[in-house]
Amino acid sequence: MKRMINTVLDRLQLGASARNGLNYLKYISSPKLLRRNARFRRNGAPDGLPVQTPGQAYLICGQYDLEAMYYNGRKGAEWIIDLLEKNGLDMDGFNDILDFGCGCGRVLRFWKNLTHTRVYGTDYNPSLIKWCENNLPFARVSVNGACSRTDYSDNFFDLVYAISVFTHLSMEMQSFWLDELIRITKPGGYIILTVHGVSRTSALSEEQLKQFRNGELVVRGEKYFGTNICGAYHPRHYLERLAGPPCSTQRFPSPSVSSPLIMGLRGSGSKPSGFSSDAIAFALRIFRSISISSSVLAAGW
Repeated sequence: MKRMINTVLDRLQLGASARNGLNYLKYISSPKLLRRNARFRRNGAPDGLPVQTPGQAYLICGQYDLEAMYYNGRKGAEWIIDLLEKNGLDMDGFNDILDFGCGCGRVLRFWKNLTHTRVYGTDYNPSLIKWCENNLPFARVSVNGACSRTDYSDNFFDLVYAISVFTHLSMEMQSFWLDELIRITKPGGYIILTVHGVSRTSALSEEQLKQFRNGELVVRGEKYFGTNICGAYHPRHYLERLAGPPCSTQRFPSPSVSSPLIMGLRGSGSKPSGFSSDAIAFALRIFRSISISSSVLAAGW
């Protein structure tokens, strides 16, 4: 019944408005969450930086809990650091890093203490970038188009990461943005992506599950790309085709219990433990041209 209602609303072009309105009513009808947000804003974030608004939290995380968004972002930053360290890399050893789809700085804010690295962020939402400009002065942020090249030069970044971005892109955007991230990443640089893998497929219909098991990308709510209403689900074989050969398998710790798919650095000697049982892990090495070769890491978020 719920799926049928959502289908009808989508056909009437009311799907996003209805979902957003319902979620907002739930929020303002929850005294406990309202008090929790008020307390967190009053006490301030542990890192001493300004706290985002509940509305920004909803745009980024699909829920209004400010404290939850803060610790979710910190967990993301810690996971990136851990993944790099397990492969002999130091976050502060890079010259230039990019948070692609940085939003209102959920993860970006945790790089304020980097001493050597220049931190960049980009997002297609101007209001979120404006918040970052006003509140995260250590970061160099800019607005990007929904499906157009960024202003960064070729081979610019040592590290690019995209947390919960490719999970909300339309089919045509997947290949376009991976090509663009490869373009702006230095040869030998690194790209970290998060994706929806097998443990996140419970929301899919039988037909969509069949597509997923056949190695096809599945996108729900595609016309709402860039929002949490749009959900993209990435089978391993699709990612292999998208990034290109060769690839090798390796496991990495998941950033959350339900993390479905993790791709890591090729050639790492580390064999960490503690990953979730369904965390299918593998690594890709990109060889799109002689001038571009970047390691791609991805994980379910």
